[in-house]
Amino acid sequence: MSSSLSTLQIATLQEMGITVWLQQPSSDDNQQGFNHSVAKTSHTNADTTLTHLRSIVSSTSDAKQNEQPLPAAAAKDSSLWIHDVEQVLSELSGSTQQIKWSLGDELRVTTTSVCLPALPLTLSPKLKRQLWGHIAQLSSDR
Repeated sequence: MSSSLSTLQIATLQEMGITVWLQQPSSDDNQQGFNHSVAKTSHTNADTTLTHLRSIVSSTSDAKQNEQPLPAAAAKDSSLWIHDVEQVLSELSGSTQQIKWSLGDELRVTTTSVCLPALPLTLSPKLKRQLWGHIAQLSSDR
C-alpha cells in the first residue's frame, strides 16, 4: 500500500516516471469505499528531494574516486589475511574472479571488491569485525 511510503520514496518513484496512487477515505460517511488520487508533492519538495538524491549519487561516485589501489607491499605483508577474505568472497560469488582491493575513505565490500579505510596490518579489531560483518551481510543477502 502506498500510504506507507515516505515523501522521499514517493518523489523518487515519481522522478522515475512511476505514478503513485494513495488511498484516501471517502468524505461521504455512507460510503465504505475509497477515493483514489494521485500522490502529489509540491514542486519545491520534489525539487529538494531530487537535489538530495543527486547529492547521494554524487557522494557515492566521489567516494569511489577517492579510492586508490592497495599498495603491493601492503598486499604482500597481509597476503594470508587477504587470501582468507578472497576465499570467502569467491565462495559467495561462485566465481574465481580477482578481487579488487583498494584504500578509500570508508569500508565497503562487494563480492568483487574490498575498499579499506587503512592498510590491512593497521586495521583495528573494530574495523576487522565490521569487514566480516559486511561479508556476513553479503552472505545473508544471497
